[in-house]
Amino acid sequence: MGAAKYHIPVEPILPKATVEAIYGNLRRLHDDVLRREKSLIASKNPGYLLYVVNMSQQRLYVDTFPAEKFFLRFDYIFDMFHLKKLDFTFVRLFALYMNYIIRIEQIPYISVADSYFMHESFLAVCKKHHEYASNYIADFMVGNKDKETIIVPYHPRRARRPHHPLPPILPRSLLGLVKNMTKKDYTHIKSVLDSAIFSYGLRGGEITTRKTRNRAPAFGHKTDFCCIHQPSGTLSDGFYVLHHMLEYKRDQQNLRMSPRSGNAHILQWAKNLGDIPDHRLRVEFYHIQRELSQIIMKEVLEKTGMFYEEGQMSREDVRTRVAAQRLDLKPFTALGDYLPDLDGWHDMLE
Repeated sequence: MGAAKYHIPVEPILPKATVEAIYGNLRRLHDDVLRREKSLIASKNPGYLLYVVNMSQQRLYVDTFPAEKFFLRFDYIFDMFHLKKLDFTFVRLFALYMNYIIRIEQIPYISVADSYFMHESFLAVCKKHHEYASNYIADFMVGNKDKETIIVPYHPRRARRPHHPLPPILPRSLLGLVKNMTKKDYTHIKSVLDSAIFSYGLRGGEITTRKTRNRAPAFGHKTDFCCIHQPSGTLSDGFYVLHHMLEYKRDQQNLRMSPRSGNAHILQWAKNLGDIPDHRLRVEFYHIQRELSQIIMKEVLEKTGMFYEEGQMSREDVRTRVAAQRLDLKPFTALGDYLPDLDGWHDMLE
Protein backbone atom coordinates (compact mmCIF):
# COMPACT_ATOMS: atom_id res chain seq x y z
CA MET A 1 0.00 0.00 0.00
CA GLY A 2 1.46 3.34 -1.03
CA ALA A 3 2.04 6.33 1.20
CA ALA A 4 -0.87 8.11 -0.46
CA LYS A 5 -3.24 5.72 1.34
CA TYR A 6 -2.25 7.09 4.76
CA HIS A 7 -3.80 10.32 5.96
CA ILE A 8 -1.94 13.12 7.72
CA PRO A 9 -4.36 15.17 9.87
CA VAL A 10 -5.30 18.61 8.44
CA GLU A 11 -3.80 17.61 5.08
CA PRO A 12 -5.94 16.92 1.98
CA ILE A 13 -7.24 13.36 1.65
CA LEU A 14 -5.93 13.03 -1.91
CA PRO A 15 -2.59 14.03 -3.47
CA LYS A 16 -2.46 17.55 -4.93
CA ALA A 17 -2.57 16.42 -8.57
CA THR A 18 -5.61 14.24 -7.90
CA VAL A 19 -7.42 17.02 -6.03
CA GLU A 20 -6.92 19.34 -9.00
CA ALA A 21 -8.42 16.72 -11.32
CA ILE A 22 -11.68 16.14 -9.44
CA TYR A 23 -14.65 18.47 -9.68
CA GLY A 24 -18.30 18.94 -8.76
CA ASN A 25 -19.70 17.37 -5.59
CA LEU A 26 -16.71 15.05 -5.27
CA ARG A 27 -14.41 18.08 -4.92
CA ARG A 28 -16.91 19.85 -2.65
CA LEU A 29 -17.02 16.82 -0.34
CA HIS A 30 -13.23 16.54 -0.27
CA ASP A 31 -12.86 20.22 0.67
CA ASP A 32 -15.66 20.11 3.25
CA VAL A 33 -14.07 17.15 5.05
CA LEU A 34 -10.73 19.00 5.15
CA ARG A 35 -12.34 22.22 6.41
CA ARG A 36 -14.24 20.46 9.20
CA GLU A 37 -11.24 18.39 10.21
CA LYS A 38 -9.09 21.50 10.59
CA SER A 39 -11.79 23.21 12.63
CA LEU A 40 -12.36 20.25 14.95
CA ILE A 41 -8.70 19.51 15.57
CA ALA A 42 -8.04 23.20 16.32
CA SER A 43 -10.87 23.26 18.85
CA LYS A 44 -10.14 23.01 22.57
CA ASN A 45 -12.99 20.54 22.91
CA PRO A 46 -13.07 18.61 19.61
CA GLY A 47 -16.06 16.58 18.52
CA TYR A 48 -16.27 13.57 16.26
CA LEU A 49 -15.41 13.69 12.58
CA LEU A 50 -18.65 12.55 11.00
CA TYR A 51 -21.79 13.47 9.10
CA VAL A 52 -25.20 12.61 10.57
CA VAL A 53 -27.81 10.96 8.33
CA ASN A 54 -31.37 11.54 9.58
CA MET A 55 -34.00 9.32 7.97
CA SER A 56 -36.80 9.64 10.53
CA GLN A 57 -39.25 11.07 7.97
CA GLN A 58 -38.82 8.41 5.29
CA ARG A 59 -41.62 5.92 4.63
CA LEU A 60 -41.01 2.15 4.86
CA TYR A 61 -37.56 2.61 6.36
CA VAL A 62 -36.46 1.53 9.84
CA ASP A 63 -37.26 4.82 11.58
CA THR A 64 -37.08 4.00 15.30
CA PHE A 65 -34.18 4.36 17.75
CA PRO A 66 -31.33 3.73 17.18
CA ALA A 67 -31.75 3.13 13.44
CA GLU A 68 -33.32 6.42 12.38
CA LYS A 69 -29.97 8.21 12.49
CA PHE A 70 -26.58 6.89 11.48
CA PHE A 71 -23.13 8.26 10.83
CA LEU A 72 -20.74 8.66 7.91
CA ARG A 73 -17.37 8.70 9.60
CA PHE A 74 -14.58 10.67 8.00
CA ASP A 75 -12.25 7.65 8.02
CA TYR A 76 -14.89 5.86 5.91
CA ILE A 77 -14.94 8.82 3.52
CA PHE A 78 -11.14 8.63 3.31
CA ASP A 79 -11.39 4.96 2.27
CA MET A 80 -14.12 5.81 -0.24
CA PHE A 81 -11.97 8.47 -1.91
CA HIS A 82 -9.13 5.97 -2.32
CA LEU A 83 -11.47 3.20 -3.58
CA LYS A 84 -10.04 1.15 -0.73
CA LYS A 85 -13.33 -0.03 0.73
CA LEU A 86 -16.91 1.15 1.17
CA ASP A 87 -18.38 0.82 4.63
CA PHE A 88 -21.84 -0.70 5.05
CA THR A 89 -23.24 2.66 6.20
CA PHE A 90 -22.55 4.04 2.71
CA VAL A 91 -24.27 1.02 1.17
CA ARG A 92 -27.30 1.71 3.38
CA LEU A 93 -27.36 5.42 2.46
CA PHE A 94 -27.10 4.61 -1.25
CA ALA A 95 -29.84 1.96 -1.03
CA LEU A 96 -32.26 4.31 0.76
CA TYR A 97 -31.68 7.07 -1.78
CA MET A 98 -31.93 4.63 -4.69
CA ASN A 99 -35.34 3.46 -3.47
CA TYR A 100 -36.48 7.10 -3.34
CA ILE A 101 -35.32 7.65 -6.94
CA ILE A 102 -37.05 4.46 -8.09
CA ARG A 103 -40.34 5.77 -6.65
CA ILE A 104 -39.89 9.27 -8.12
CA GLU A 105 -39.00 7.94 -11.58
CA GLN A 106 -41.74 5.30 -11.32
CA ILE A 107 -39.42 2.48 -12.33
CA PRO A 108 -41.58 -0.68 -12.32
CA TYR A 109 -41.02 -4.07 -10.75
CA ILE A 110 -38.25 -3.29 -8.21
CA SER A 111 -37.86 -1.71 -4.78
CA VAL A 112 -34.97 -1.44 -2.30
CA ALA A 113 -35.44 -2.22 1.39
CA ASP A 114 -33.65 -0.59 4.31
CA SER A 115 -30.67 -2.75 5.21
CA TYR A 116 -30.38 -1.70 8.87
CA PHE A 117 -31.21 -5.14 10.29
CA MET A 118 -29.37 -6.97 7.52
CA HIS A 119 -25.94 -7.45 9.02
CA GLU A 120 -24.61 -10.50 10.79
CA SER A 121 -23.46 -8.70 13.94
CA PHE A 122 -27.14 -7.81 14.54
CA LEU A 123 -28.79 -11.07 13.48
CA ALA A 124 -26.34 -13.23 15.44
CA VAL A 125 -27.20 -11.63 18.80
CA CYS A 126 -30.49 -13.37 19.61
CA LYS A 127 -33.77 -14.74 18.26
CA LYS A 128 -35.51 -11.43 18.99
CA HIS A 129 -33.28 -9.71 16.46
CA HIS A 130 -34.36 -12.27 13.86
CA GLU A 131 -37.96 -11.28 14.59
CA TYR A 132 -37.22 -7.56 14.18
CA ALA A 133 -35.62 -8.23 10.79
CA SER A 134 -38.23 -10.67 9.47
CA ASN A 135 -41.13 -8.43 10.57
CA TYR A 136 -39.60 -5.44 8.79
CA ILE A 137 -39.03 -7.43 5.59
CA ALA A 138 -42.58 -8.83 5.73
CA ASP A 139 -44.04 -5.33 6.16
CA PHE A 140 -41.90 -4.05 3.30
CA MET A 141 -43.06 -6.89 1.05
CA VAL A 142 -46.71 -6.16 1.89
CA GLY A 143 -46.12 -2.49 1.08
CA ASN A 144 -44.57 -3.47 -2.26
CA LYS A 145 -46.88 -6.24 -3.48
CA ASP A 146 -46.70 -4.90 -7.00
CA LYS A 147 -42.92 -5.38 -7.18
CA GLU A 148 -41.28 -8.33 -8.85
CA THR A 149 -38.01 -7.99 -6.93
CA ILE A 150 -36.98 -6.40 -3.66
CA ILE A 151 -33.26 -5.73 -3.25
CA VAL A 152 -31.95 -6.16 0.30
CA PRO A 153 -28.26 -5.34 0.87
CA TYR A 154 -26.87 -7.82 3.41
CA HIS A 155 -23.59 -7.66 5.31
CA PRO A 156 -22.06 -10.96 6.52
CA ARG A 157 -19.78 -10.57 9.52
CA ARG A 158 -16.06 -10.57 8.65
CA ALA A 159 -16.82 -11.43 5.02
CA ARG A 160 -17.96 -8.08 3.59
CA ARG A 161 -20.15 -9.27 0.75
CA PRO A 162 -23.29 -7.26 1.30
CA HIS A 163 -25.71 -7.81 -1.57
CA HIS A 164 -28.83 -9.91 -1.53
CA PRO A 165 -31.62 -9.54 -4.11
CA LEU A 166 -34.89 -10.81 -2.65
CA PRO A 167 -37.82 -11.54 -5.00
CA PRO A 168 -40.92 -11.34 -2.75
CA ILE A 169 -43.26 -13.61 -4.71
CA LEU A 170 -40.82 -15.75 -6.68
CA PRO A 171 -39.87 -19.29 -5.63
CA ARG A 172 -36.29 -18.53 -4.74
CA SER A 173 -33.96 -15.88 -3.42
CA LEU A 174 -30.51 -15.22 -4.84
CA LEU A 175 -27.81 -14.86 -2.22
CA GLY A 176 -24.60 -13.05 -3.05
CA LEU A 177 -24.10 -11.48 -6.46
CA VAL A 178 -20.44 -10.89 -5.65
CA LYS A 179 -18.30 -13.97 -5.17
CA ASN A 180 -14.88 -14.49 -3.69
CA MET A 181 -12.96 -17.55 -2.61
CA THR A 182 -14.13 -17.55 1.03
CA LYS A 183 -17.17 -19.70 1.77
CA LYS A 184 -19.99 -17.77 3.46
CA ASP A 185 -22.50 -18.91 6.06
CA TYR A 186 -26.00 -17.67 5.19
CA THR A 187 -27.82 -19.47 8.01
CA HIS A 188 -29.13 -16.36 9.76
CA ILE A 189 -30.31 -14.47 6.70
CA LYS A 190 -31.98 -17.58 5.24
CA SER A 191 -33.91 -18.02 8.48
CA VAL A 192 -34.95 -14.34 8.48
CA LEU A 193 -36.17 -14.47 4.88
CA ASP A 194 -38.12 -17.69 5.39
CA SER A 195 -39.81 -16.21 8.47
CA ALA A 196 -40.57 -13.06 6.47
CA ILE A 197 -42.30 -14.88 3.62
CA PHE A 198 -44.42 -16.82 6.14
CA SER A 199 -45.44 -13.56 7.86
CA TYR A 200 -46.04 -12.01 4.44
CA GLY A 201 -48.63 -14.70 3.73
CA LEU A 202 -50.33 -14.17 7.09
CA ARG A 203 -50.65 -10.46 6.28
CA GLY A 204 -52.46 -11.08 3.02
CA GLY A 205 -49.57 -11.39 0.61
CA GLU A 206 -49.76 -13.81 -2.31
CA ILE A 207 -47.21 -16.64 -2.10
CA THR A 208 -46.60 -18.54 -5.32
CA THR A 209 -43.63 -20.63 -4.19
CA ARG A 210 -44.28 -24.28 -3.35
CA LYS A 211 -41.05 -24.58 -1.43
CA THR A 212 -41.55 -25.35 2.28
CA ARG A 213 -39.33 -25.68 5.30
CA ASN A 214 -40.66 -27.08 8.58
CA ARG A 215 -44.09 -27.20 6.88
CA ALA A 216 -44.09 -23.44 6.29
CA PRO A 217 -43.57 -21.49 3.03
CA ALA A 218 -39.91 -20.82 2.33
CA PHE A 219 -37.56 -19.50 -0.30
CA GLY A 220 -35.41 -21.84 -2.37
CA HIS A 221 -32.15 -20.01 -1.68
CA LYS A 222 -29.62 -20.13 -4.50
CA THR A 223 -25.97 -19.32 -3.79
CA ASP A 224 -24.00 -21.11 -6.49
CA PHE A 225 -24.68 -19.14 -9.66
CA CYS A 226 -22.13 -17.46 -11.93
CA CYS A 227 -21.33 -13.86 -10.99
CA ILE A 228 -18.50 -11.35 -10.59
CA HIS A 229 -15.47 -12.90 -8.89
CA GLN A 230 -13.89 -10.23 -6.74
CA PRO A 231 -10.16 -10.57 -5.96
CA SER A 232 -9.33 -12.59 -2.85
CA GLY A 233 -8.63 -10.37 0.16
CA THR A 234 -10.15 -7.22 -1.33
CA LEU A 235 -12.01 -4.79 0.95
CA SER A 236 -13.92 -3.06 -1.85
CA ASP A 237 -17.01 -5.28 -1.58
CA GLY A 238 -19.29 -2.28 -1.10
CA PHE A 239 -18.35 -0.92 -4.52
CA TYR A 240 -19.20 -4.26 -6.14
CA VAL A 241 -22.53 -4.25 -4.32
CA LEU A 242 -23.55 -0.79 -5.53
CA HIS A 243 -22.37 -1.67 -9.04
CA HIS A 244 -24.83 -4.57 -9.10
CA MET A 245 -27.64 -2.45 -7.70
CA LEU A 246 -27.11 0.20 -10.36
CA GLU A 247 -26.98 -2.39 -13.14
CA TYR A 248 -30.19 -3.99 -11.89
CA LYS A 249 -31.90 -0.59 -11.87
CA ARG A 250 -30.65 0.18 -15.38
CA ASP A 251 -32.00 -3.11 -16.68
CA GLN A 252 -35.39 -2.28 -15.22
CA GLN A 253 -35.33 1.19 -16.78
CA ASN A 254 -34.46 -0.31 -20.17
CA LEU A 255 -37.30 -2.82 -19.78
CA ARG A 256 -34.93 -5.74 -20.12
CA MET A 257 -36.60 -7.29 -17.09
CA SER A 258 -40.33 -7.63 -16.50
CA PRO A 259 -42.75 -9.62 -14.33
CA ARG A 260 -42.29 -12.41 -16.88
CA SER A 261 -38.53 -12.49 -16.38
CA GLY A 262 -37.95 -15.82 -14.70
CA ASN A 263 -35.03 -16.97 -12.59
CA ALA A 264 -33.13 -18.13 -15.69
CA HIS A 265 -33.22 -14.56 -17.02
CA ILE A 266 -31.84 -13.17 -13.76
CA LEU A 267 -29.10 -15.81 -13.61
CA GLN A 268 -28.06 -14.97 -17.17
CA TRP A 269 -28.03 -11.28 -16.21
CA ALA A 270 -25.66 -12.08 -13.31
CA LYS A 271 -23.42 -14.12 -15.62
CA ASN A 272 -23.22 -11.26 -18.10
CA LEU A 273 -22.14 -8.91 -15.31
CA GLY A 274 -19.44 -11.38 -14.38
CA ASP A 275 -17.89 -10.92 -17.83
CA ILE A 276 -17.34 -7.16 -17.40
CA PRO A 277 -13.59 -6.37 -17.69
CA ASP A 278 -11.71 -4.85 -14.75
CA HIS A 279 -11.13 -1.45 -16.39
CA ARG A 280 -14.89 -0.98 -16.85
CA LEU A 281 -15.48 -1.90 -13.21
CA ARG A 282 -12.93 0.72 -12.17
CA VAL A 283 -14.77 3.38 -14.16
CA GLU A 284 -18.02 2.29 -12.52
CA PHE A 285 -16.45 2.63 -9.06
CA TYR A 286 -15.47 6.23 -9.88
CA HIS A 287 -19.07 6.81 -10.94
CA ILE A 288 -20.22 5.44 -7.57
CA GLN A 289 -17.85 7.87 -5.82
CA ARG A 290 -19.53 10.77 -7.60
CA GLU A 291 -23.02 9.46 -6.85
CA LEU A 292 -22.25 9.11 -3.14
CA SER A 293 -20.66 12.56 -3.02
CA GLN A 294 -23.78 14.09 -4.56
CA ILE A 295 -26.05 12.32 -2.06
CA ILE A 296 -23.94 13.52 0.87
CA MET A 297 -23.60 17.12 -0.30
CA LYS A 298 -27.20 17.62 -1.45
CA GLU A 299 -29.29 15.25 0.68
CA VAL A 300 -27.30 15.02 3.94
CA LEU A 301 -25.68 18.45 4.32
CA GLU A 302 -28.14 20.84 2.66
CA LYS A 303 -31.11 21.97 4.78
CA THR A 304 -33.52 20.97 2.02
CA GLY A 305 -32.03 17.46 1.78
CA MET A 306 -34.09 14.38 2.61
CA PHE A 307 -31.48 13.16 5.15
CA TYR A 308 -30.62 16.52 6.74
CA GLU A 309 -30.09 16.61 10.52
CA GLU A 310 -31.05 19.89 12.20
CA GLY A 311 -28.61 21.10 14.84
CA GLN A 312 -25.76 19.12 16.36
CA MET A 313 -25.70 15.85 18.27
CA SER A 314 -23.77 15.67 21.52
CA ARG A 315 -20.79 13.35 21.72
CA GLU A 316 -22.58 11.27 24.33
CA ASP A 317 -25.57 10.80 22.01
CA VAL A 318 -23.25 9.73 19.20
CA ARG A 319 -21.47 7.20 21.39
CA THR A 320 -24.73 5.78 22.75
CA ARG A 321 -26.25 5.38 19.30
CA VAL A 322 -23.12 3.80 17.79
CA ALA A 323 -22.98 1.29 20.65
CA ALA A 324 -26.68 0.45 20.21
CA GLN A 325 -26.36 -0.04 16.44
CA ARG A 326 -23.38 -2.40 16.82
CA LEU A 327 -22.19 -1.71 13.29
CA ASP A 328 -18.72 -0.43 14.13
CA LEU A 329 -17.58 -0.40 17.73
CA LYS A 330 -14.07 0.93 17.22
CA PRO A 331 -13.42 4.39 18.69
CA PHE A 332 -13.73 7.45 16.49
CA THR A 333 -10.47 8.83 15.20
CA ALA A 334 -9.27 12.01 13.57
CA LEU A 335 -8.41 9.99 10.47
CA GLY A 336 -5.63 8.31 12.40
CA ASP A 337 -5.47 10.15 15.74
CA TYR A 338 -7.60 9.16 18.74
CA LEU A 339 -9.61 12.06 20.09
CA PRO A 340 -8.96 12.95 23.75
CA ASP A 341 -12.43 12.36 25.21
CA LEU A 342 -12.68 8.63 24.53
CA ASP A 343 -11.58 7.33 27.94
CA GLY A 344 -14.07 4.70 29.05
CA TRP A 345 -15.30 3.96 25.51
CA HIS A 346 -14.79 0.22 25.82
CA ASP A 347 -16.54 0.15 29.22
CA MET A 348 -19.81 1.41 27.73
CA LEU A 349 -19.77 -1.36 25.12
CA GLU A 350 -19.85 -4.14 27.70
